[in-house]
Amino acid sequence: MKKIIIIILATLLLVGLVLSMANTTDYLIKDVIKPSTDDNSKDESNEDDEQVIDTSKYVNDFDEMVLTPNDTNTGYLTDNGKIYLPAGTCGVSEGKFYMAITPDTYDTITASGNSSASSHAVFGPQYSVKDYLCIVYDIDISVDEGYTQEFGVRPDYRTLDGSVGAPNESLIRYRNGQYVTYYGSDVLVSEVPNNYHFTYIIWADGSYDAYIDGKLIYECDSAYNDDTVYATGLRLQFKYASDVSTEQRVYFDNLQIKTFDIGYDGAINSLYENPDVDLATNIDTVLGGGY
Repeated sequence: MKKIIIIILATLLLVGLVLSMANTTDYLIKDVIKPSTDDNSKDESNEDDEQVIDTSKYVNDFDEMVLTPNDTNTGYLTDNGKIYLPAGTCGVSEGKFYMAITPDTYDTITASGNSSASSHAVFGPQYSVKDYLCIVYDIDISVDEGYTQEFGVRPDYRTLDGSVGAPNESLIRYRNGQYVTYYGSDVLVSEVPNNYHFTYIIWADGSYDAYIDGKLIYECDSAYNDDTVYATGLRLQFKYASDVSTEQRVYFDNLQIKTFDIGYDGAINSLYENPDVDLATNIDTVLGGGY
């Protein structure tokens, strides 16, 4: 009888020992394979998946732009550029930047002894104008119905000392639903739609081509003066020279600037010799789906 009891106790002891060893082994295994919290244990399989920033392209959709008044109270600073506003108003509405003249604007101008006033905004990075095959500026423009003022869109050309580097003879302006040369002697295009896409291409030799909705409207051999060094962004220039009964706005959206290096042999080169084509047919342009 005692022999049987001893056998039973020995059996229970053996079972307990086996279970204890199993628990210990399981704990050790779990401890060994437990994920490390060390920062160096991160999965490195996606190291090459980091987004590559294309430094040849600048994009501004104005959605998040905040205007901060400058210390002279004649304009604003933003993360994307600067605004000089001695007359009129500006702001961001529904993701678009606008410049506007209000019914009291012209009274303020004449009260100061002037017959007109100019406001402007500049957005985008600075480029050396002769370091690239070309620099292409694209922007969407919307003009209020019946807009009576004048404005122009071009790069902000500057000399080494910061002086304006664009001669008046090279400028073009939106005026009364048309694009005209600065002095108004030549009408470049009539019946400009209230919503259109504007493209400006500056070439390394100093010439430029301007397009509306991908159609060439102007070729100019000299975009800037000989001492010009930089294009410091895209300049939106407004002239307020008459009274208005209601607020009139011009909206801007989807600004894109693209540089092409000297020696680049892609499709954009064909526009230099033959600019009078629809940009939608050129794969190196915004309208052609290039970027």
